Amino acid sequence: MKPSPCLAAVLAGALAFPVAAGALDPAVGTAPHCLHAPVITAHPDDRHVVVLAAATGDTVPAGWGDVTRARTGRRPRGWGRQPVYGQVAEVSGVGGPAASGVPGGRAVLVPWEPGCDNLPLRWWRSFAWLRTGEPDAVVGRLRSPEHWAGGIPTIDVFRPELMRASGLLPGAVRWRATADQLFGFYSTLPSIGRIQADPWPAVAPMLAWLRANPALAQVHPIRYAARAVHEQAAHTAVRSAPSPLAGTYRFEVSRTGGPAHTIFVRTTAVPERAIWSPGEAEGLVFPGAAAGYQLRMVIRESESSLPRRIAGRGRDDGRIDVRLPEAREADGSRRFRGHLELVEISHRLRNDPELREAIYAWFDRWTENMQNENPVAEIVLRPDGSVQWSQVMEVAPGRVVTIRGVRVAPETL
Repeated sequence: MKPSPCLAAVLAGALAFPVAAGALDPAVGTAPHCLHAPVITAHPDDRHVVVLAAATGDTVPAGWGDVTRARTGRRPRGWGRQPVYGQVAEVSGVGGPAASGVPGGRAVLVPWEPGCDNLPLRWWRSFAWLRTGEPDAVVGRLRSPEHWAGGIPTIDVFRPELMRASGLLPGAVRWRATADQLFGFYSTLPSIGRIQADPWPAVAPMLAWLRANPALAQVHPIRYAARAVHEQAAHTAVRSAPSPLAGTYRFEVSRTGGPAHTIFVRTTAVPERAIWSPGEAEGLVFPGAAAGYQLRMVIRESESSLPRRIAGRGRDDGRIDVRLPEAREADGSRRFRGHLELVEISHRLRNDPELREAIYAWFDRWTENMQNENPVAEIVLRPDGSVQWSQVMEVAPGRVVTIRGVRVAPETL
């Protein structure tokens, strides 16, 4: 069986990304092998900063600062006896959420090994980890002044292998973007907290930079980093409120020349995730809005048998796609385009094998031709709150599968 285009894209992306090398954790004496995101994305918090810096050959004692290994805020016993150093660098540019905390001049850059659980491990290589004299855009977390090394602004770098001048990640040294260009892009990235608070205003500076630099928007690693940040904003935006189309539905499913079958569907109240237009799916365009969203759903033969909640992860019966933007009519009605997943519906139609075969035939062609980018359902939300659903799919010349539905109750999962 061929993988779906979406799955193929995920696999291709995973294979294209380099894997961070396993590192020795001196605290536990093991060498974890971890797969980390191969690009810098949204800053983890507002303490993060981006500096355009050229490393010197000097290293200075930096100590642990406020870096902890354990989620409890305490370090494992014995960590305090392991010295930590940072490399001194000359700073020519400062950006990012905490930019005001770095006056420029010099900074101490302290590398940390990224652990499998995203908590830092003590660096086990040379603390002179950047090539001297080579400008680089370095992203890290600014320490509070009481933890600065020798009174110099001190930055803990938790993904040192992604810095070009480290020479640690083979793919990084082949990145086409220059240090100046990476610095300009990284400086526009918001923190995760700001995305969660107000997603589209948070990413507006990044989107403006991409529009002003269209050629760089397609350069690795900027393209992949921008796509990840844009997706995070889109997912956050669609999850911020219940969908106006959420609820409990009665659908009639039929084929040309066949009987109609009644099924009931209940959706989640809040969308699960955003969905993309063709250009967005390839990371080629980054509009300031989501192209649509997905609602999880369960399917039953009667309304009374519908559950009140989903039993667990993956225990639903599929998704409903809703495309944005909606269209508003003079009478106050709201029209959407969308799609009701049919493969799971077909499992409920055991007494109509011809209908099941028709659905499978349509789904195969839909997947093969990437027709998932062309929604087929017309959804109308009336001012009184009622919803009408119409979905017609041609499975062969002169043969169609038709789905008609109405919302029968506001109850959601």
